[in-house]
Amino acid sequence: MLKPVTTRVINIVIGLLCRLIPPRFRFRIFGIPGGVISIDAGGGNHNTRTIPVSCDQSGIWTELFADRILYEVKDGCCHWNGAVMDGNGYLVKELSTPVVSNRGEFWEPGLHSIRRQVPHVSQTVGYVEWGHDNHGNYFHWIYDVLPRLLLLRDNITFDKIYVNQEKAFQRELLSLLGYGVESVLPAEQFPWLIAETIFTTKYLDSFNTLSPQLVLQVRDVLVNALNNSRATTNSTKPRRIYLSRCESTSRRLENEVEVVEYLRNLGFEKIIPEKLSVAQQIQLFQDAECIVGPHGAAMTNLTFCRKSCKVVELFPKEYKIDLYRTIAESVGADYHAVGGNNMNSMQDYWDSQHSDFHFDLDTLNQYL
Repeated sequence: MLKPVTTRVINIVIGLLCRLIPPRFRFRIFGIPGGVISIDAGGGNHNTRTIPVSCDQSGIWTELFADRILYEVKDGCCHWNGAVMDGNGYLVKELSTPVVSNRGEFWEPGLHSIRRQVPHVSQTVGYVEWGHDNHGNYFHWIYDVLPRLLLLRDNITFDKIYVNQEKAFQRELLSLLGYGVESVLPAEQFPWLIAETIFTTKYLDSFNTLSPQLVLQVRDVLVNALNNSRATTNSTKPRRIYLSRCESTSRRLENEVEVVEYLRNLGFEKIIPEKLSVAQQIQLFQDAECIVGPHGAAMTNLTFCRKSCKVVELFPKEYKIDLYRTIAESVGADYHAVGGNNMNSMQDYWDSQHSDFHFDLDTLNQYL
């Protein structure tokens, strides 16, 4: 294994050499895109084309993808971090994450930078990997990856799906949707992949595309899949739950022991979501009449709440975001966002979003 210093020197040398090589040959020699093309603007070649969406009974895909098109890229190359390249090694802007396409030359140093090292698959592949550092985040998987997978599933037949399945919840969700181990090319094992044909959609960003229609679509698909698998059971006893982030690295309650004791006296039970399967989490939220917890990905399960369930989402003082409000209100829940107190009062918005914080019991009592 090369030492970090040696690797950096090699990367610098390769970078300098690339400046002397015509763009169209960079990918074939070093695995670096020769440039960026836009299909919508008429870029690309005969190996890249658009496909109209034929199945859209609910109208949800029309809402998410205004042009209602899928993309086919022959002899294309895809990367786990959100890059899709055509057969000539050009980065396709519409299909890649904004961070990647705006940078123009996407290349991860030291990682399969030589094209001949990239695995070739003589099959058709559905590409739905979201990219970024959050591809293992529960919320982003549900609302950025899953919609793309559902669109492809409803309209295209392909041999394999290329997606990250490193975490247990990803494997469980894929299995529920009918994609077993044999159907998946795991992105964590194949950072780069060249396929006979790649089918994919435009890049989605849930911060801009989350809507009541999408929430209800995701809810219906996953609840139906769980019912068909008989992974849930009927429950008649309403539950009051506190979602703990004690096993997370950010936005933990500094006085959680005090908060949990207070809530326990009101009939709440402490839940650590990471210890539950997806099916168990969905069942838990379906049964809940009141949910309290710090802002975090577990709140994605508000998708499955019953109507009129009370939700109290706790935030650090300087940070607040309406993602879970949108989900809660889409299913008819009674949602409240409440700010706590950060130990460091000098933090700005971006520092505050990851901070542990203190929450006052009197304030909490006002919302219960």
